[in-house]
Amino acid sequence: MAANAQAHRILRQALKLQRRGEVARAQKLFRRVTRLNPRAYQAFFQLGLQAEKQENSDLAAKYYRQAMVSNRRYSPAYLKLGAYYEDHNDFYRSFMAYGEYLLRTPQPETGDAYLRFARMLSRMDQDELAISFYLKALEIEPTEPLTYFLLAESLQSKGDMDSALACFMALGKIHAPSLPLISFFMGYLLERNGEYESALRCYNEAMGATGGAVLWKLKRDLAYPYVMASRQQIEQFQVKIQQALTDFEQGLRKRTLKFHEKNHQYFSMIQSNIVHIAYHHYNPLPIRRQFAALLPVLLPETQLAPWEPRPHTRKWIHLGLICSSKSVNLAFAYAGALFNEMDPERYKITVFCNSPKVSQIFNPQNRYRFSHPNASYQVISKDFQEAARQIREEELDLLMFTEPNWDYFQYSLASLRLARAQATSWMNPGTSGLPEMDYFFSSELIERPDAEADYSETLVRFKTLPSHLPLYPFPEQSVSRADFGLAEVEHLYACPQNLLKFHPDFDPVVKEILLRDPKGHLVLVATSTQEHLCQLLLKRFQRTIPEVMERIWVLPEMPVEDYLGLLRVTDVVLDPLYYGGGTTTYQAMAYGIPIVTLPTERMVGRITAALYQKMQLMDTVAHDLEDYIQKAILYASQPELRKTIIEGTLARSILFEDREIVKEFSDFMEALVAGDVPPGISKPE
Repeated sequence: MAANAQAHRILRQALKLQRRGEVARAQKLFRRVTRLNPRAYQAFFQLGLQAEKQENSDLAAKYYRQAMVSNRRYSPAYLKLGAYYEDHNDFYRSFMAYGEYLLRTPQPETGDAYLRFARMLSRMDQDELAISFYLKALEIEPTEPLTYFLLAESLQSKGDMDSALACFMALGKIHAPSLPLISFFMGYLLERNGEYESALRCYNEAMGATGGAVLWKLKRDLAYPYVMASRQQIEQFQVKIQQALTDFEQGLRKRTLKFHEKNHQYFSMIQSNIVHIAYHHYNPLPIRRQFAALLPVLLPETQLAPWEPRPHTRKWIHLGLICSSKSVNLAFAYAGALFNEMDPERYKITVFCNSPKVSQIFNPQNRYRFSHPNASYQVISKDFQEAARQIREEELDLLMFTEPNWDYFQYSLASLRLARAQATSWMNPGTSGLPEMDYFFSSELIERPDAEADYSETLVRFKTLPSHLPLYPFPEQSVSRADFGLAEVEHLYACPQNLLKFHPDFDPVVKEILLRDPKGHLVLVATSTQEHLCQLLLKRFQRTIPEVMERIWVLPEMPVEDYLGLLRVTDVVLDPLYYGGGTTTYQAMAYGIPIVTLPTERMVGRITAALYQKMQLMDTVAHDLEDYIQKAILYASQPELRKTIIEGTLARSILFEDREIVKEFSDFMEALVAGDVPPGISKPE
């Protein structure tokens, strides 16, 4: 008791010294207090504050933890620890610390804690919940610009573009200095929403106010309508995109662009324009290569040592898989399930993701998960440089990037040498264009004979399809067209694809099918994030195929079970031109539903035909557009003929859990680590 009383007196003395600016003497007394009373939480906290001012964050965190342990109800320690974990990209522990602070401080004086907590929720892909805490932060501090920006970002991620735009407009009214930045971000949202002309006006307003930020100009010059009006418009913007990249590259020769932290955020916006050209049906390789050459300027420098190739001398072949938080389950289906089948005596597997969601595919309660005894996952940093270091440390023999073009974070990492070999496959919309991406895994069944011209990577042609797709359970409960408001439809065609896959060349095909089949109706599906894009597409239809508009139905996004039910009541699925189905194709084939397809030049337009070729069932694979139209009508109007396709598809159900690819991939890896030319690659003459 005497020691505690003495500690309390010294603590008061130390606080007085600190207020007078005598920091060194105060620190000595704070340390003396902690020796007299190991539970003197205030002294530990003050020592943490001083360590933080001296930029010794690790020591500060140590003192904050001691303050927290000494008094679990002392909320300031949790707030400080949350900030420490956030700065060190430990988002889960940061989220927990901020949450503990809010539990102990139900009515904080500022909105900072709500803002920080919401930001952690956003980084853990919990945007719906994050929005409610951003709003709580605004209730306390209604003029904080950062909260508006982050709220708009979460609203956009959730697909609520209108509310995100309204959020930026509200910020513009209360914070005039942010108007140029607001205009730029509004332009980006409008562009994503398909409103090209409005986006361009916003970009120009932002440029006019700043005098021309270099990356803003590049973003503006790369912009294009997401729903193109015609093939001619696509070709015009192809030239415009190439010219914008050329102008930017030439501009860099005249001035040096110094990287700062915001560049990476702008980079993600710019890169989205490069990936979406996959829907335009021209070879994306020249543009993707041109863009990849700019990455040393657009990305931060890393402190990685130069890569030094070494001979493989270990027992293990170490496979790495990197996936996006938004497609963890798909990553397992198309890549992880294959890795899961590798010989446990020979293979080790590490899965990387910058979100805790990766744990889903390791959950014992999940039927489709990693069961490999040497498989593990690592939640890597969301900081590009730190994540690169974490992956490099694993000394991987192969690092598989599931979708580097769709996920800018993967794309950034794929621009570096992080493993002995780096590869991607058919989850990615064709080539990455990146010099550090070594292989593109595909199949003889998919690629045309001269397809190497489409890839910057070495094209690997497996004899079978490049995935060991799990056989997921498919619902069999009773379903009817009436469940979808289509009870009166006699011939039902469905094209339930991403609406951006509707190339203008597909419009006349749809027109001819519905004109020649007066009983035919076409159903599409629009996700919640594509409602405005859907309206733009329907406007194009009104201009290009007005005669059949009354027989085109658009259904809203629906649960997977209902979506599969829609496939089951469909007579014929139409595979769109140039960029056909992937997962949808597998789902329809699981029920035997006929899919009419016309294989085109590049991989993204040849997958459905490849699956039918695998089953040696080519009846619905067309040779040209006229054949496509005739086959669609034939199978929609002939139930008995359709039945033969359904029975044939089900009888040849060899698309799932294909053991052939396990052997082929294993042979590839053994040759790779031995330094030989792996199978599936044409040897140089």
